[in-house]
Amino acid sequence: MKRFAAHYIYLGHGELLKNQVICFDDLGFILSFEPLLEEIPSTLFLNGILCAAFGLSGSNSLMKIEEAQSFFKNSKAKHSQISVKDFLQNQTNDMELKVGSRPTLWCIDSLDLKNLLLLEETTVYSVLP
Repeated sequence: MKRFAAHYIYLGHGELLKNQVICFDDLGFILSFEPLLEEIPSTLFLNGILCAAFGLSGSNSLMKIEEAQSFFKNSKAKHSQISVKDFLQNQTNDMELKVGSRPTLWCIDSLDLKNLLLLEETTVYSVLP
């Protein structure tokens, strides 16, 4: 079993969970979402927002992480002060995380976690293939 915690988990369609743990089985399927109430052994805490891998709006295919990083950087420049939820809903195909799914998991890092805004230094990286 793999467990990841983060400041937020973006489930898709604008839904954010704060201070949660996402649990995966050994095959990469989501088993559960749990509140992060205390330190849990064997849980990796990631700084930022966990989300499913995404692609371009109107597409069903996923980007490679390098494509997402480039898209992310170019989109940030065009949309300063855009919220993370707006970015994911309006600029991507907004893939969802749900129990029973087997997602590619990414983390959006170095952002304004208080206001949930993208910053110039915001990046995205792969957590689970």
